[in-house]
Amino acid sequence: MNQNTERIVVYSHPGSVEAEFDHAATARRETMVVVGVTAAELEDTAPQTALVLRQIALERTYIEHCSVDPAPAAPRPGWLFGLSHRLRFLLTMLRKLRSAETVCVVPLPDRFGVAPAMITLVFARFLGKYTVLDCTSYYIEPVLEKWRRPLVPLMRCADRILVTSPSLAERIGKYGLDALGVGPLLDSDSFECREVREVQPKLLSVLPLEPSMNVGCVIQAFRLVKQKYPRAELLIAGEGSQRDALESIIAAERIGSVTFIGHVRHDEMECFFQQADLCVCGASRDDLPYSLFEALASGLPVVTTDAGAIPDYLTDGQTCLMVSLNDHVAMAEKVIALVENPELTARLSRNGRRLAEQFSSDRKGSDIRRLYRRPAN
Repeated sequence: MNQNTERIVVYSHPGSVEAEFDHAATARRETMVVVGVTAAELEDTAPQTALVLRQIALERTYIEHCSVDPAPAAPRPGWLFGLSHRLRFLLTMLRKLRSAETVCVVPLPDRFGVAPAMITLVFARFLGKYTVLDCTSYYIEPVLEKWRRPLVPLMRCADRILVTSPSLAERIGKYGLDALGVGPLLDSDSFECREVREVQPKLLSVLPLEPSMNVGCVIQAFRLVKQKYPRAELLIAGEGSQRDALESIIAAERIGSVTFIGHVRHDEMECFFQQADLCVCGASRDDLPYSLFEALASGLPVVTTDAGAIPDYLTDGQTCLMVSLNDHVAMAEKVIALVENPELTARLSRNGRRLAEQFSSDRKGSDIRRLYRRPAN
């Protein structure tokens, strides 16, 4: 391997198969070996991290994605089977870590993802590797609140902890963890920009169907909007534990024109941003929904709650219309205001696109890529 080439191992989640990428922009072939997910799955679950790693791979860096085979489906796998599967994961991980200079650990949103991620941190520290814990696609704060005692010492094994926003980094600091808030990073070439001047309205929600995302607030707001504008439509992209409950609410209240799209691959989301003329976010507890910035980059006006770090980046009346948590009445009023005020709609669309450009990979990519490197000193 060339002395100017750095090897990075990316950990994400044990449960998939190995994948390879060809990079047309380089003369050589880059082989990426991911622990747990294929490169395509990383694109889907952590698009910001995937974007950073794609760019790092073009900087004379050899990236390996380390993976293990998923456990075969079994109604009640015995403890011996589970133990052998975990040992296979550990052996694969150790073999990959030994040849790396830098390790990037990317936990996924469930406890099973956090546990092996912490194990990876411990082994990487033991082997003397420079380790980055990348939580830019994972809201780590609720997990820390619940599992503070075991997680904090393990997270300190990381040389650098990356989270979505400076305000989240400050809150995590109360646990004695030194984190860095990086903000969103958008692929400069992924979204077709347009200016929305009129709202029909056709609303789009792009959030997991989980309690903290509060998609029920969006549905209740849509119910009020539809009373005034019967032709209004609502598209809901995402899956989660609350889907049955949300469908029951829609059926009980006879709310028409609501379409559950289900899970949408990240590289297919652009067509839905183009179909809609307004993005709504009802999140009650999330630091910084990535989909909001993708909507802004597509030119969609945004109506959102003031959850997490959203007010740190978006300004009410300038780049979005903002309401208090769980206030579906105010959310409906904001949507109606956009329908009735094309000038306001166009201004939010323009300003939102300008804001998204500040977080493009062309402008911000090099600064964020440096965070994944070992400091010169």
